[in-house]
Amino acid sequence: LCNFFQISNGIQLRWDVKCQGETTALGCMQLNQVSAMTEIKLNLDDDEAWMEIMMGFGDLVPAHPTLAGISQEDWQKARQLRATFRAFDLDSSCLSGKVALLYCHGASNPQVWFQD
Repeated sequence: LCNFFQISNGIQLRWDVKCQGETTALGCMQLNQVSAMTEIKLNLDDDEAWMEIMMGFGDLVPAHPTLAGISQEDWQKARQLRATFRAFDLDSSCLSGKVALLYCHGASNPQVWFQD
């Protein structure tokens, strides 16, 4: 992604379909310009949702079959880690939710997430 933004400052892609002589908008994808990317304020209050997200990463906190089996130590670790997360709006034209570039405890491995 970094390499993409070094050669292109955003992109917008739209596609249409022509059916029975009429053109209809079918889709749109956009990556904001770097200057237009805004930070998304993350809700850090929902312990259970954040724990499920971090277990999904595989290397942040150990996976557990249920939330009830998570130790207090792992809950504390998750609370500390999520405070380091940052997210940026990748597609300000998305009407169905937010497309976010999510940084998880460091800038080396961001992920693209969708929030509805």
